[in-house]
Amino acid sequence: MTRKLKVLGRVRDARQKQRDLSAAEASAAEAHEYAAELERERARQALEALYEQSAARLQAAGGVRALLELESERHSLTHYLEETRRAHEQAVQRGNEKRAALREHERALRTSEKLIEREETTLDSAERRDEQRATDDFVAGRYSA
Repeated sequence: MTRKLKVLGRVRDARQKQRDLSAAEASAAEAHEYAAELERERARQALEALYEQSAARLQAAGGVRALLELESERHSLTHYLEETRRAHEQAVQRGNEKRAALREHERALRTSEKLIEREETTLDSAERRDEQRATDDFVAGRYSA
């Protein structure tokens, strides 16, 4: 094994580790996206439930205080829904960035593997040429003597 092939092997191993780390980060980002999506859905359902209950709560309202409490809940849930929407968008954006990094690391790993294959092919062909020369020299020496 030549020195160049050893170096290329080390580069490939390092790139495999980078790719594995990037895959783990992409997986974690995807899990975070899923959690953010669930939280957004829960916030949407809570706001929907408030809207569905609002008619009954308005009829049972004993005064202005009950109306203010209903409006305060609606405002809080609307704000919470907006926060969860932004958090989900950020999670999707981070997930896209992590997936892009993973694609880049996979490409770099494939490049390393191709370089190693080319180097091995070059070494094999050089070795075969040397063997052929040695055989030709042996045969030529046998008949010329």
